[in-house]
Amino acid sequence: MSWKTRLLRPPSLEDWALALQAWRLWIVAGLLGALVGAGLYHFHPPPYRARAEVTVDFNLEEAWPGAGDKELFEYLARESKKLRALAWSDAVLQQAAATAGVPFDPAWRQGRFVLRDEHDGRWHFWVTSPDPEQARRLARAWAQAFTTEVRQRVTVALDLIAKRAALAEVGRQQAQWQAQCSAPAPPQECAETLAALEQQQAALEAEIADLEKASAGILPYVEVSLSQAQGLPVERRSPAAAYAFTGALAGIVLALGWALWAGGSHEG
Repeated sequence: MSWKTRLLRPPSLEDWALALQAWRLWIVAGLLGALVGAGLYHFHPPPYRARAEVTVDFNLEEAWPGAGDKELFEYLARESKKLRALAWSDAVLQQAAATAGVPFDPAWRQGRFVLRDEHDGRWHFWVTSPDPEQARRLARAWAQAFTTEVRQRVTVALDLIAKRAALAEVGRQQAQWQAQCSAPAPPQECAETLAALEQQQAALEAEIADLEKASAGILPYVEVSLSQAQGLPVERRSPAAAYAFTGALAGIVLALGWALWAGGSHEG
């Protein structure tokens, strides 16, 4: 039988029976594969990764009292999306780089940094690096920068609420003065007062526009705290057991393939 025929011929039941009975071959191939995987881990180990943890509380009862489960789920999804965008923003990553004393690297957004929302209020900031200490510094700096930035945006959001309340008050005063100025005997200070109120309105609207941009849509109900920043756990990105298991599995698969391939040699 030619090699092309053997390559394209599907294995017969006899081939499968012979391959499955070759348990010695499987054991040897698995052991050899595990040794190869362990050797690869020893000579080319994976990088280290460190994890910092931030606790995020959206204060649902205060933010949306009386809301149903569907509304709360949509609210959490929307607000979490805002926080994730903030965590990956230039402001946060550049602040993390400055705190850690390293230059900003675009590769941070391409797999070196990983953000995981555990859906129980715990946000994990993972950083991968060949140096374990650098992984610790970057993970800590990233989590700290995120916490600081969120708190600043919450402060802006609170100021935004105050400015909107002040704008509403100016609107009420304008309505009152316009009513008084439309009376048969309007006050003498109508024009001056209305002009001053218009100036206040324009100034408040400009401030509100700036605050809306600075808040990034973060609501004032969010609370964040850095729950894990010291003594961060550092580990290899993949354990040695994973390399050995993968090598053993690859060895067994190759042995099975070889057994099925060789099984056709008795034909033809």
